Amino acid sequence: MNSDALPLQELLLRGDPEAALAAFGRREFVNRFGIVARTFPPAEARALATGAGLAVRAWYGVRQFYDYTSDPRKTEPAFRDAVGRLELATRATDPYRLIGRDVQIIAARD
Repeated sequence: MNSDALPLQELLLRGDPEAALAAFGRREFVNRFGIVARTFPPAEARALATGAGLAVRAWYGVRQFYDYTSDPRKTEPAFRDAVGRLELATRATDPYRLIGRDVQIIAARD
């Protein structure tokens, strides 16, 4: 989970500006299953991979838009596919990858 995205989730999904403000810098959250989970900002997640002896080849934001929309067409295949294309087009581009709910890191041993 991308900790930098937590404030967006609190405001855009729950409509709670106070919770959004409190989410800055938060390193844990309760997921939809009621489990406390850790969060990492993208730079720290990449540093963890590097610290484990891996070379980061690329990194992407995941779910930069879909999770933040409350559009009633969200479950319609055409709308979902269009948002999916948008996410693929922006996944490696700042600032969009920085707001993705999740971060995907592609790394390998040299």
